[in-house]
Amino acid sequence: KDFKASKYLSRLATHDESILRKIQQTVDTQKIAALIADLGRMPNQGEVADLATFGKKKFNEFISSSVLPILDKGKYEENRTRVREDILLALAMTRIDNRGFLPFNEIGIDLQITIKEFFGDYKEACKCAGEFLLRLGKESEVARVARAAKVGKLLPEDLYIHKSAVEYLPGLLKLMLALAESIVGRVDCEVLKFSLHGKSMSFLFYQDFDTNPHPALQGSLRVDFRTGKHQVRDYSKSENPPIIHRKESFVHPEYEFFELFKSLSNEEDRLGLLSSNSIGYSKQWNDLLREKGVRIDGHEVKDIRDKT
Repeated sequence: KDFKASKYLSRLATHDESILRKIQQTVDTQKIAALIADLGRMPNQGEVADLATFGKKKFNEFISSSVLPILDKGKYEENRTRVREDILLALAMTRIDNRGFLPFNEIGIDLQITIKEFFGDYKEACKCAGEFLLRLGKESEVARVARAAKVGKLLPEDLYIHKSAVEYLPGLLKLMLALAESIVGRVDCEVLKFSLHGKSMSFLFYQDFDTNPHPALQGSLRVDFRTGKHQVRDYSKSENPPIIHRKESFVHPEYEFFELFKSLSNEEDRLGLLSSNSIGYSKQWNDLLREKGVRIDGHEVKDIRDKT
């Protein structure tokens, strides 16, 4: 009996290996590896349509032997950090909105699964979210995180980013944005300004950000986290409004017009147009262009005498 059993078990193992080879030959492993990198976690079987009909053992064997060796580990870890921070952000905001964390059974099933994947249990996740909130009250921590951000134009007291780059912000700055929106509601603006001391942030409105090489500030909405109040300023009728330069620094390198913005900045740098401290306002900028004998046409620098 033992001999017969071992014989059939051996056949079964051989059969399993054969099936696994067939899976490897027919399933798009690159596609699944990209999915895992994007998720920042291991997928459950239902998330991979090509493997939905296989048993759990076969699924795990295939992931381990065929997918993990080709996984973009750098992207995986980056997205894992992002997902973890997004969970902390969601929990922190539920605590603020509800004056306490929601009961676990009131959270969606998908989020429950993700929380267990990243934190082990809900209690630990809530503890980490509480610590996450406390970091926002530490000026040195906000400044450190803002200065280390991989996107945005960093100035001595503030970090500026285009609205398209929000997803690339570190979690703590996303928390600042969420808090501001909990006070004034969702704001549709072009640029966000994060103070490095963490006590305020502003929504900045620019007209034609993509098409105007140096768009002028139309207005701003500043939120003060200490008082919970906000202040609105209108620059639309100003004769000398603030303008912006180096637009590529506000956006992510994958932004559609990044190279166009960068090309203009490089040319302006070459001509010494960006070295003056007074170019942050429309009048001073136009005076400098006339002095240099140039004009900006679209996103190109041309001789002022060139009318083409």
